[in-house]
Amino acid sequence: MAYIRSRTAKAAALLLILAAWFGHPCEAGYFQDANLLYKNNKYDEAVSAYEKILEGGFESGALYYNLGNSYFKKGDLGRALLNYERAKIFIPHDSDLRSNHNFVRNILNVPPRYSSEPWFLRWLDRSFDGIAMNSLTVLAGALWFLILIILASILWLPSLKRPAVPLAVILAVMLLACSVALGRKAVSYERGALIIAGGVEAKFEPRDGATTYFSIPEGSFVTILDRSGAWVKVRRHDAKIGWVKDKAVAAIRQSAAGQDAMSALQRP
Repeated sequence: MAYIRSRTAKAAALLLILAAWFGHPCEAGYFQDANLLYKNNKYDEAVSAYEKILEGGFESGALYYNLGNSYFKKGDLGRALLNYERAKIFIPHDSDLRSNHNFVRNILNVPPRYSSEPWFLRWLDRSFDGIAMNSLTVLAGALWFLILIILASILWLPSLKRPAVPLAVILAVMLLACSVALGRKAVSYERGALIIAGGVEAKFEPRDGATTYFSIPEGSFVTILDRSGAWVKVRRHDAKIGWVKDKAVAAIRQSAAGQDAMSALQRP
């Protein structure tokens, strides 16, 4: 665990700026207090302090990153990886985050996220993994705008048709790839979850006495499909579907109130 990368001072400065900008000065102070607890090796208290900020409705990549580090120091690798995944929503390009994320995945020997899907979809996921959703949205908009400009130029200046058409086709292919990646990232954030406990068994039915269908290693990515009482229906990386206890799985994306997104799937 000595190889985990921590940068609480830099993260604190960033959060201070963001909190002041968005009118959350108290959260910045709490964040500094939590960082001090982390530096003093009081990891249980640091976790409580970071989660208190989240309960107040404030989120940031730095906050989830440091919370993940605190869980790592506690030896709770499942929740460490969960919070690194949450941090990636905000700062997917961050080198320290990617390093810690990969380090924990290697320790847990986590299987690939979408091993049963076509190769080009897996390639898209890897290619756009380091780009935030907001940036992808801006990129898609920019590509649309460029294509419209090229089409307009062809209408007004027919002599440009020969060089402009290949360029428009290339931009259209880029736009398609960007749009597909954006859609997959959105679904992953909204329905994606991580197994945060070890020895999790997926059942055929949502009850304790049901037959076990398969097991899911800690840290594995799953897609939430449904919920029934204290059970959650999930799809594994190889497309197998089963029911697991809700305490063993946590949604990657949280609501503003700090509750897991999977609560929206509760049956009436």
